[in-house]
Amino acid sequence: MNGGYEFRVPKPRFSSIGHVISEARENYCWIFNKESLRWWTPDEFYDEFHEKDQNSVKMLNFLTQISIRDPRNGITAAFKQLSDMEIKHSEEKKVLINKIEDFNKKVITYYQEMAKPKLRKQN
Repeated sequence: MNGGYEFRVPKPRFSSIGHVISEARENYCWIFNKESLRWWTPDEFYDEFHEKDQNSVKMLNFLTQISIRDPRNGITAAFKQLSDMEIKHSEEKKVLINKIEDFNKKVITYYQEMAKPKLRKQN
């Protein structure tokens, strides 16, 4: 207790960055942050977070915001958001369309690369 206040961190669904990454890979999904609306491939997530302190309050809070999702659902949600916009927001629509196109290309490229047979090292 600190001056009568107890600090509690909500228990995250995932126990570690490695747990997030392995679940995403097993399910052929990506990692999504519900607060920032940001997406990572499992490899991008590893590169950005594997060296962070897994037990810090900041990391534990961060892990409560993370979910594993199919990135194609992100594309669908973005198109729904786009269709909900009014015509008067044409500049915002252009920005959103560019983001959707970039994200769509990233998803397609990622899964195309996953589908390629891995080259084996020859001895």
